Amino acid sequence: MYLIKQVLKRFTVTTILLILSTISVADECQLPKELFGKVMILHIYGIASPTNPLANQVVEIYFDEQSYLLNNLQTGEKFIGKYTYRRFEPDLAELKVEEQKVTNNMNETGYYTNTFVCQTDVTGYYIFSGIESGIQPSIRQNTGRYFFQ
Repeated sequence: MYLIKQVLKRFTVTTILLILSTISVADECQLPKELFGKVMILHIYGIASPTNPLANQVVEIYFDEQSYLLNNLQTGEKFIGKYTYRRFEPDLAELKVEEQKVTNNMNETGYYTNTFVCQTDVTGYYIFSGIESGIQPSIRQNTGRYFFQ
């Protein structure tokens, strides 16, 4: 049953990405080839609920060579992590993350992916897919908009 759920989630994500890429406003937008040295702002869509606890919040992410710092601009919470970034096409990329909350107790590790589709060279849409997290529910999805500074 778990495998069927995961396949259906992936199918849903793929379908949404295909729809977003076909309604892109820009003729030819490009996501960066790498994130090193970039600063990204994410606006998380939705209304706060048990399945979307970070809805309508804004986070700022600073990317180093293989690590990053995420700052929640509403709550002030900070997270650090390691990431891998892969650009599949000029307008489609994926960010895989292993993240820890910056506190005295560094036991909360989360794993998630963000899949990006550009609308222009500096903005577009993303789908967040939580795999495991200290924020419940661990497995969840939501969408939002990203901006590069």
